[in-house]
Order: sequence, then C-alpha cells, then structure tokens
Amino acid sequence: MKFYDTSALLDLGAAAFEPASATASSATASSATASSATEPFLIADMTLHELEEIKTSGKKSEEIRYKARTVTRLLAEHHDDNTFMVVAVPMSSLFYILDGKPISDNNDATIMATARWYLDEMQRNLDDAIEAGLPEAQRQIQANIDSFKFVTSDLSCANIASGILYLPIEFTYPDAAASANNNYTG
Repeated sequence: MKFYDTSALLDLGAAAFEPASATASSATASSATASSATEPFLIADMTLHELEEIKTSGKKSEEIRYKARTVTRLLAEHHDDNTFMVVAVPMSSLFYILDGKPISDNNDATIMATARWYLDEMQRNLDDAIEAGLPEAQRQIQANIDSFKFVTSDLSCANIASGILYLPIEFTYPDAAASANNNYTG
C-alpha cells in the first residue's frame, strides 16, 4: 500500500497510475500478488491543493508546472476507477499527531501527518478485528499495514517521516538517497 506525497506523484507521473507490479522493481514484481496489482495508491487531500498551487506558480519551472498539470489531468481521468484514494482528515486529528513534534507547520507536515493518521487508523481497525474475532479481516488489515510505504523523493520529508513520525518510507527511485548525496554541491 503506497501513500504518495506530492513530489512522488510529480516524479512518477503516469507510472503512478499503472498496476503496482508494473512499477515495482523486477525482484519485487516477481513476488507481487494479484491483489496488490489492483490496490489503489493513497494521497492526502493537501496534495491536490499543492498540485493546484504548483501548476499556476510563477516561482516554479515550466517543467514542474507541466508535471503538475499532467498529474492533475491523470487524477481527473482516473477519479472513478479505483486507481487512487484521496485521504481527507480533519485538521484537529492532524494537529494531535503533530503536537509536540519538532516539525514545521507546512504542507509537507500535513501530508506526512495524514499518512501517519491512515496507518494509525489501520492499526485501530486491526485491533477491532482481533477483538471481534474476524481472522480474514485481521489477515487483510495486517497485510495492508505490513505493505504500507510513505513514498517521496524529498529527502528531508523522508527523514522527518521516518525519524519523527515513524512511517516506513520508500523513494520514487531506488537510489534516491545515493544520488542526492552524490549531487550535493552546497
């Protein structure tokens, strides 16, 4: 189960909308199940807001604005085919998650907190399924928890997501951290 931030969607473009097995590495693809191939990816409602801001921003490059317009179009084209799901959470729940954490109040924080809320909600659902004695529901929910990844290409966001919000992370391309380290000039 992938939860994409805005940078991941911009990087992946149309590939985000392909079945999971088509975008996975060959090692992962061989072990992908039929159910994971049709599993929708998740995005925060804040990502929709960010895409709107990016596509009209005079501060962004034409390439980035084009990517934002492309992803916005793809989201519209796929809005009813279960390719993705928008997760909208009341801000009070997100503030609760971020309370006392050394994280700036910005769009990235909102997106990461939304992912944390979703993962926590799945854990609550698992606890309910255990209490109710529903083994099949337990198995499916546990599989979703085990496969959950917050996907980004933003190294700072990844560090905060994993180090402070304890989200399992994945980069949009396997060598993101190594590439960023090799390209650092500051």
